Amino acid sequence: MASSARNHHLVIILLLMLTCLITSCYGQDPESTLLFKFRSSLENTTSSLGNWNSSVQICNGNFSHWKGLICFNGKFIGLQLESMGLSGTLDIDTLSKLTSLRTISVMNNNFEGPFPDVKKIGGLRGVYLSNNRFSGELPDDAFAGMKSIRRIFMANNEFTGKIPTSLLGIPKLVELQLQDNKFDGSIPAFVQQDFQINVANNRLEGPIPSQLSSQSANSFAGNLDLCGKPMPACPPSKKKKGISIMAIILAAIGGLIIGAIIIFTLFLLHRQRKKPSQYEKSSVKNLNNKATYHNNYPKKEPDEKYTRSEKGKLYFVRRDREKFDLEDLLRAPAEVLGSGSFGSSYKADLPIGKPIVVRRFRQMSNMGKEDFHEHMRRLGKLSHPNVLPLVAFYYRREEKLLVTDFVENGSLASHLHANYLKQGKGANADLAVWVNSVVREEWTGEVFDKDMNTNTNKYNCEGEMLKLLKIGMCCCEMDVGRRWDLREALEKIEELKESDDSSNYASEGEMYSSKAISDDDFCFSNKG
Repeated sequence: MASSARNHHLVIILLLMLTCLITSCYGQDPESTLLFKFRSSLENTTSSLGNWNSSVQICNGNFSHWKGLICFNGKFIGLQLESMGLSGTLDIDTLSKLTSLRTISVMNNNFEGPFPDVKKIGGLRGVYLSNNRFSGELPDDAFAGMKSIRRIFMANNEFTGKIPTSLLGIPKLVELQLQDNKFDGSIPAFVQQDFQINVANNRLEGPIPSQLSSQSANSFAGNLDLCGKPMPACPPSKKKKGISIMAIILAAIGGLIIGAIIIFTLFLLHRQRKKPSQYEKSSVKNLNNKATYHNNYPKKEPDEKYTRSEKGKLYFVRRDREKFDLEDLLRAPAEVLGSGSFGSSYKADLPIGKPIVVRRFRQMSNMGKEDFHEHMRRLGKLSHPNVLPLVAFYYRREEKLLVTDFVENGSLASHLHANYLKQGKGANADLAVWVNSVVREEWTGEVFDKDMNTNTNKYNCEGEMLKLLKIGMCCCEMDVGRRWDLREALEKIEELKESDDSSNYASEGEMYSSKAISDDDFCFSNKG
């Protein structure tokens, strides 16, 4: 009896020891310890995760005794804490120690704060964070090194910033859901095969990568400005959005330069219109109109400084003339007076007063403006009864204009080459032969004007005129070989002048001789 009682107590002690051993073994399970530590970081877990018990085995085949855990072949592989009203913080550091963890799903809860640093769990194949209140920007390396992950769900949160480019380095990624957030910028160019993406209702813009053109248009709807397949095509102007500020500045400067060139060109064209036209286009009214000079202007010292017409570019050297501008000169009726090797002369009838003469020169194109002005200033100072005074002038590189008053009574040519046959001889008489005979027979009274020596104090005035007459006859020699040229005639005239200044004639008998010039110096042909 006593022996059986001892055996009964021994069995009870052994059972108690076995129970304690089993309990002790289950209490020291590292997965259980880590899971309890993770649960402690969560809030509102009493009702949802209350059946977690360290005395109960976690997995039985593919079934989990603990709520919210996923098992496969008796092994814990993931968290499925969905729609449990959970909040708080996801203790990623603790979960990273669960080497068998492959999936984290906390969708439809109340988690908030920054994006969890899931890259610490390198073996994850799925991250499901949709329908929470996570916020903030995702680091560009948020998924760096996660080579095994296949699905990432982050829809309906408050994430901002750019889509991380580290997603491009996940070779096995097949599904990415980022809809209903606040992502901005452009969509990265994903190259994964059989890839599905949803970025609807964000703030994305720019062209959709061509690799995603086969996606549904609903996956890109509700963004700021996405274009390209499967959305509407991008307008050409969109491609120019990336123009730098420097390019805009350069374009503005270029526009200003072009505008300045256009304005300067228009200014030159406007000035060109005011330049004188060709005087040859003026109407020729009376080409053979004759006139003779009889009134020369009195001596008047011109002003030292010339003035310029206010409206045109005519420079006036005489202040006693009424001013007019170049346009008045061009509008005035004109007739050609004559032309020569240097240019042409025109008579212009101005409405403001007397007619004027315009001499147009084209053979002085090499003369500079300053030199031309200096010559005109000197010419304006000339004053002589037989010199027509300069009124104004015009300078242009291609042509020059001289303006003088018009004087009737012919031209200088008509006076120099007058009709000498009117000297009392017939139209067929040879004046040179007649003068030669007069000189030989000393009938000088028929040649010289008696009034030419009435107001002179020189005793040898008639003799001097006779010698000048002989010089002129040598210039009219019929034999061209014996005819004097201009230089030789000029030397004889100078000798005659020097002889007249150095000595006086002694008697009337010497009036027809000269100490410096004798009859042998002259050439006379034997004519009638």
